[in-house]
Amino acid sequence: MKRIASLAINNILWLNSFLIANYLNGLIIGIWIIRSFSPNEIGMYAYANSATEIFASLAGLGIADPLMKELTSSKGNKENTITRASIIYFVTSAALYLCLLIFAADRLQPELKVLLIVIGLRVTLKFSDIYKTWYFFNTKSKEFVRAQMTALLISASTKAIAITTNMNIIAIGIADLAGIATLVFSLELKTGLIRKAMNANFSEKFNKKTLRLAKQGMPLMLSSILITLNLQIDTLLVKQYLGLTSVGLYLSASKIPMIIPGLLYSVEKTLLPINLNKISKGENEKDILKKTYSPLIYASLIMTLFIYFFSGTIIDLFFGTPYKDSASTMAVLAFTILISSATSMQAQYCLFNNKNKAVFNRNLLTFILNLTLDTIFIKSFGMIGAAIGTLISLLVGLLIYAIIDKKFSDILIDSVVKPDFSYLSILYSRIFTR
Repeated sequence: MKRIASLAINNILWLNSFLIANYLNGLIIGIWIIRSFSPNEIGMYAYANSATEIFASLAGLGIADPLMKELTSSKGNKENTITRASIIYFVTSAALYLCLLIFAADRLQPELKVLLIVIGLRVTLKFSDIYKTWYFFNTKSKEFVRAQMTALLISASTKAIAITTNMNIIAIGIADLAGIATLVFSLELKTGLIRKAMNANFSEKFNKKTLRLAKQGMPLMLSSILITLNLQIDTLLVKQYLGLTSVGLYLSASKIPMIIPGLLYSVEKTLLPINLNKISKGENEKDILKKTYSPLIYASLIMTLFIYFFSGTIIDLFFGTPYKDSASTMAVLAFTILISSATSMQAQYCLFNNKNKAVFNRNLLTFILNLTLDTIFIKSFGMIGAAIGTLISLLVGLLIYAIIDKKFSDILIDSVVKPDFSYLSILYSRIFTR
């Protein structure tokens, strides 16, 4: 059992190494970028990124998981399967980038138009999802992660050069694009997936099997777009009602509260294969969830309270005087860290019990509430209204599910009242003891 657990941790730690590095890069480089540009420039950059993320979430029509399932099937030619998936990515990415160009043309600020055009090119590079699926299917995840790390280093280095040489915010957008382009280029040299797809007979490959693959991905795409909208809706609404400068201020307020749950999520993902293995062997589900989430909930609580009480100092120290008006917004958003740990627990609980539809329903409810409350509160309270709307929508989505599913609420309450920190000693031994 210990050997299986050790192998699982080794594998997942490697797969999550890029995730952790990416979050740390977002924290360190992200703070440096915000500190180096005005709120208005950061607002344009954040708005262009949000629009791009929404369009990119539609690229590929959510076929990544169905593609992996079809590849692992013993039937069919694997190369033809990859080609069909590639065609779906090519067609949807091109159409979505065209829509993004139309969207950019309607913006009034010339610099924002350029940012949307440049950063929006990431939509066309969403093809990198195909490489990820291909490498994971062939159990070469280390090679893919190494390529990701190289691309991240190039992006971060380019941003550092842009900042130190006082380039404008468009250079930061180009740096984002350079990282992804490097990833695609390096992986294409090794796999040739794009070349194979381009040389394929389009009329033969775009057939019923291609359409079936796209149909299988649609529910997953809807779930993905809901998650993306929940993350980006604040930026879009703040821009709509308050302008780009307020978007820049809001980004500074949300940067740290959004990064911390991601880092905690990396720990959760590390423990997931062990938990699934324990569940398959009939071990107590409640004990497993308590061991995983008691430390995460209490770590979230500590960080929430720290940010709440010291938000003014954090803003001044990391972002500077131009962003001082975002301190109260950061104080409100700090509580999303605590709520995120509980919603992550709900997601893993649903995974154990085959209740994934409940996660989708919660995301849908959260989005509807967030959209409604943000629209009302931003008009009444300004930028802090967006934070309040987000906080209430997340809390209501969690509480409604806890009320409906008493078993989950009992586990959640027990994890707080009677915490179990035994996994901490295991992780400490694995990571720091050789």
